[in-house]
Amino acid sequence: MKAKLTFLTLLFLSTMTQVTAQDTDTETIIKAHAEWLQASERGEWKHAGDIMAEDFVHYNAQGIMMPKSFFVDEARAGELSIDTLQMESAEGRTEGNMGFITGVLRLKFSRKNADIDGRYRFTRIFVKQEDGQWKMIHSHNTALEEKDLSHKA
Repeated sequence: MKAKLTFLTLLFLSTMTQVTAQDTDTETIIKAHAEWLQASERGEWKHAGDIMAEDFVHYNAQGIMMPKSFFVDEARAGELSIDTLQMESAEGRTEGNMGFITGVLRLKFSRKNADIDGRYRFTRIFVKQEDGQWKMIHSHNTALEEKDLSHKA
């Protein structure tokens, strides 16, 4: 009986350690995502780029693939100007060396003389690097339509 109790105690403690580590990693990627949004909104493209992995890829709401170089270089060249990046909701999860965040944000920006303003559902995927840092490797936005979903009798 004592051996069973000790085993169950160790199992419980190891589970608690894993949950704590996972919660810490989840908090880390949520913070990194918030920093990425803030840096992008302020035009701090070097800092925003530092949060992205070298093989980072973003798919915009039109399905166009934008690698890190395109995303950062276009912004640096002044072809992309972000006015508002406001997160309305977000939740994340990590499992081992992978993590993701999903949520909704309001995005208002100008790109090549086109003004865009809307709400987007987003997904961000992070990978923990060998040096222990979390880097964003994938980003995807889907435009949300503003519709009246109430049912009229």
